[in-house]
Order: sequence, then C-alpha cells, then structure tokens
Amino acid sequence: MNRDDSPADDVLLAGIRRRLADATEADSLSGTVELGVYELARILELYDIQDAALLASDFTKGCMTDVIRKRNATLEAIHLALLAGEPGPLADTISDILRDGRWPRGR
Repeated sequence: MNRDDSPADDVLLAGIRRRLADATEADSLSGTVELGVYELARILELYDIQDAALLASDFTKGCMTDVIRKRNATLEAIHLALLAGEPGPLADTISDILRDGRWPRGR
C-alpha cells in the first residue's frame, strides 16, 4: 500500500494527536479537540487515498488468484490426461510450457 510520506501530513497528524492528548489529559471523557476545515479535509483525503489503495490491492489479488486457479486447473487436466494414458506430443509440449513457463527447446 502506498502512503503519502510528506512531512506536512506527518506534522498535521502529530499536531492533532498532541492536541488530543492535551485535551484528554485531565479527563478522557470531557476533553474536546477542534479541527479546522483544512485539517478535516486533509484527514478525509488521506482516508480516501488509503481506501483506494486497499481496494486496488484487493482487486489485484483477486485477479491473480483467478489466473493462478485457471492455470492450476489446466495443468492438472493435462497431468490427468497423461496419467490416463493419453500422452502425445501436444500434451507433452503444453505440460512443459505450463510447468516451466517457457517454450521447450528443440520443438
């Protein structure tokens, strides 16, 4: 996940954390912290950036899982065909390509 590591964001969040700690130091239930419009907008923007990065990551993982599942099913089908006594040059070539990830030499 990518994060905006700009010092301005770190200073913003550190300032808000410090004000929260100061406000709740005496009584954690009665302390209040006021946020400016810019501070609130930036916090929401940081949240949106993080949320978008997580959604993109989940989508990518889902796509990769689907491709891997299909590849494994194809490879398994070829291996079962070979075990069932249906070998041939095409099955051997496809099996080599799927297993090694490249075209076999000499063919």
